[in-house]
Amino acid sequence: LDHINIYISTESGKLGSLYGATVPATTGSNGSTSISGLGSGVAYYFTLHPVDKKNNENQSLTQYSATTL
Repeated sequence: LDHINIYISTESGKLGSLYGATVPATTGSNGSTSISGLGSGVAYYFTLHPVDKKNNENQSLTQYSATTL
């Protein structure tokens, strides 16, 4: 595992747009990132795609949702 691509959508079931920054994969550590510019009171759907060192990207469609305050 090299890094994780983050896709953001406002529609459930849609992959959405690739977020500009990737989360590096570090052995034995939890990666994190902050995402700015999200609208207030909006439901967002995040899809995480792990990418290996050969740039092969997992195509999982599992989404995680959150609504901003």
